[in-house]
Amino acid sequence: MKRHRLLHLPSKQRLVLAVIVAALVAVGVALATPPTGTVTPTPIASVNTANTVRMNFNGIEFNTEQPVHVLQSKSVAGAGFSSGWHKHAGPVFIAVTAGQFTFYDRAGAGCTYRGCVRYSTTVVDAPGGYIETAGTPIQVVNTTPSTVNGGNVEWVTTQVIPVGAPTRIDVTPGF
Repeated sequence: MKRHRLLHLPSKQRLVLAVIVAALVAVGVALATPPTGTVTPTPIASVNTANTVRMNFNGIEFNTEQPVHVLQSKSVAGAGFSSGWHKHAGPVFIAVTAGQFTFYDRAGAGCTYRGCVRYSTTVVDAPGGYIETAGTPIQVVNTTPSTVNGGNVEWVTTQVIPVGAPTRIDVTPGF
């Protein structure tokens, strides 16, 4: 039976190693990017569905194995607003109703013959929409010019997540 070297370290060295690992984990948590700027959300609905669905119609496929939680809100954010890097447990449908959002989405990350990118960038002006991919890190920034809508961005969000799941999961910039 092969034994790992870590088990053969003196207890003092194992303690030092454990402290280093704990510090690295704490730094990773501290580096999560929280939202910045001002935002005023107004809840519209927060409900659990009474049914499940299996749908594939007109190129739209949507399936749930259990009832899901649907949240809707209307929000307004001032100049300088950033959502911070985060992800969701289900898809998020965003309708920008005034101003402009820029989405930085890890779903667009990858390499092609032209090179590699860490994320894709999509600018959405009102009236326009965007769908955030479930489980994929994303950051949303208010890029509304100060001459438009007072620099504010307004949007309506519909989020579909498993019942009991968190509505937002913060992630570190390194993903």
